[in-house]
Amino acid sequence: MAWRDKPDGSHPNATRTRGILPLNVTRLADFFQSSSSKASMFLKANDSREQTMGQVQWEEVQHSQGAALEGGGRWIRVDEAGLYLLFVQAVYKLNPAAVPAGVRAGAVTLEFQVLLEYREQDVVQMSSVFDTHCWGLKETDVTLSQAVLLQVAAGDRIAVNASHRHLMDYHAKPLSSFLTLLKYSNTDH
Repeated sequence: MAWRDKPDGSHPNATRTRGILPLNVTRLADFFQSSSSKASMFLKANDSREQTMGQVQWEEVQHSQGAALEGGGRWIRVDEAGLYLLFVQAVYKLNPAAVPAGVRAGAVTLEFQVLLEYREQDVVQMSSVFDTHCWGLKETDVTLSQAVLLQVAAGDRIAVNASHRHLMDYHAKPLSSFLTLLKYSNTDH
């Protein structure tokens, strides 16, 4: 049986341990029918002038339930065990006027990573998304986004690393660089 023919859409070698789980159309549709607790979080990215890869600092947009910001807004502590859908989006503004000297003809690789820190202090990169763009003559918006289904224990923490945080759009209305975390279920059914 080919992996894409499996009923749950998972790879035959996939394990169902704490961490990342395959996210497919069926699991996403089930998410909205779940009667789980209302644990949720909606955050916006805080302004940063850092050019190197590093943790994004977040700020609450609305009151969070079942999770809290820690470490100066760089870590999300999950208070309830379960499966969580994490969606993160970053919009980068590539402005030719902001190109560092000597880079005008080059390309820039934009990337962000989702990290999960287990209570045992092991930090694991759960997913990553990147895109490479050439600097143009006009300002260009580049959007990176990713949805990840994470199985976490109470006390586990989540962080997002991003490259070129100085190019992220922090001021657009509605928000364009944000993170949302929603509890899917208490178990991984």
